[in-house]
Amino acid sequence: MVALSLLPALLARLDARKGALEWFVFNRRGLVRAVDHAGFEVEVATRILRDEPGVGASDSWRHRLGILGRSCAIRAWAASI
Repeated sequence: MVALSLLPALLARLDARKGALEWFVFNRRGLVRAVDHAGFEVEVATRILRDEPGVGASDSWRHRLGILGRSCAIRAWAASI
């Protein structure tokens, strides 16, 4: 499975499975575009950040493979109307 962040296209994946943590999973470019379409002006977006599973996390193998635990932070302002 290729990490979405490695693909050059703007992508969002519907992840509506039982036990899924999020409904939609975006790659960095897709998240920036979604925030822009929601009416915000993106000032800056970080590189892809990686977190570690918490104590007792049952999906730690998914974190090790990079399936879970990747995100980016975005600073944006409400666009003027």
